[in-house]
Amino acid sequence: MENEQQWRAEQSLLLEQKAQNLSAAQRTLLGVDYINGALKLMPEKIQNTADWEEFKFETAKLIGEFPADDEDKRSPAKKAYQMNLSLYKNYLMKKYNIVTSGHYIGIWLPLGISIGLPFGLIFKNIALGIPIGLAIGTAIGSYLNAQAKKENRVI
Repeated sequence: MENEQQWRAEQSLLLEQKAQNLSAAQRTLLGVDYINGALKLMPEKIQNTADWEEFKFETAKLIGEFPADDEDKRSPAKKAYQMNLSLYKNYLMKKYNIVTSGHYIGIWLPLGISIGLPFGLIFKNIALGIPIGLAIGTAIGSYLNAQAKKENRVI
């Protein structure tokens, strides 16, 4: 357990050193807070040694590929990092059901609009269906986000 805490502290420090000169927008774009959140949250979610080793490998690989802050936004290194960050997020979501804040609202808002449009057609007023759909999507997304937060699955 102490080894895990030491490793997490080392990885977090390494990430902060690489990201120290970044603006808040760049930190968000490069997922600095997401990775730090994963380092804090995942030890209580992972039950066995093989999964812990896989998490350590994936996280260390991602932090190792963190682009230098002087690189251009369109550089191949940043594009590759963005792709690997996306794969990392998908890995955490599929294996451990970990989501980002607002994840379900982002999914349910457009679905709610598509649900609301037929209501607008029924009432012969599409403009009425869109707010109905927004309300439905927001309600479902907010409920699922609150449930995920209660279950401690949000980074």
